[in-house]
Amino acid sequence: MKAFLMCAGLGIRLLPLTKILAKPMLRINNFPILLNTINLLKSYNISDITINLHHLPETITNFFKDGKDFGVKIKYSLEENLLGTAGGLKKVKNDFLDEPFIVMSGDGLTNINLSNVINFHKNNNSIATIVLKDYNFSLKYGAIHYDENNKILDFIEKPSLKDIYPTKINTGIYIFNPEIFDFIEENSFQDFANLVFPKMLKKGASLFAYETQDYWCDVGDINAYTSSQKDILSEKIKTFLPNNNDIKNNTLIGKNCNISSKAIFDGFNILGNNVIIEDDVYLKDTIIYDNVIIKKNSSLNNSILCDNAIIHDNSKIHYGIFL
Repeated sequence: MKAFLMCAGLGIRLLPLTKILAKPMLRINNFPILLNTINLLKSYNISDITINLHHLPETITNFFKDGKDFGVKIKYSLEENLLGTAGGLKKVKNDFLDEPFIVMSGDGLTNINLSNVINFHKNNNSIATIVLKDYNFSLKYGAIHYDENNKILDFIEKPSLKDIYPTKINTGIYIFNPEIFDFIEENSFQDFANLVFPKMLKKGASLFAYETQDYWCDVGDINAYTSSQKDILSEKIKTFLPNNNDIKNNTLIGKNCNISSKAIFDGFNILGNNVIIEDDVYLKDTIIYDNVIIKKNSSLNNSILCDNAIIHDNSKIHYGIFL
């Protein structure tokens, strides 16, 4: 089985972080979110991967290259103009015509059991299987309604309050048969939830819903970005990321860090590689990337420091993001 990873989005809700990194390259516990997805796929022997790109594509290609160093084969599809979730897939349809394949979002953090989803898809002879999840409901997510046999009845993408009744949300994880391409128009912006899936229902095509109990988080805004890291430290999810960091008192510490014994850590904190923390520094719920220096008597709370940031003596920072 092959995989298509949707990585072309602008990441507007994650600004200003996405001024310097494509959204799937934001770091979760010192590694790109996308690495978790790639390692997850590899663990199920899915190693032939196509990734679509648009915003800051070099931040992805420079890290993953052809995938060889990560035990997979990666091809890239650059979109000069955004084609949408389905339009990006249609652009590379010739790579996915021989068998069912999986589609996943590049910014989702999950440990989903893919074997269960794939078997469900095959057993239901479905053209499209959509993975759903119970979630604290929010109007920013698409809602899906289905019957007692898991056959999908209706879609509401970004519903209004009047549309809400018992639902599950769309995780952006799909298993498709090649027949899906019959419902996606060529050379235009095409979205699965708004255009393709409703068209399929109207024409009587088979769509099924698979509800997962596994962990899933849409790392689509700053709150989700920070809470997903807390979830890892509190062991709500066992990820597919490398496990070569040190964890002490809910603080994850990267390699070659120099931390004063007088520093105080509160809540959860993530320290990247080559971080220097001087005397009497106080950190609470703060994410720090690589090569950062925090000088003495500084206090940081609910902040994010990107590569090479320097925080000077006696600084007091609350809810700050430093690029």
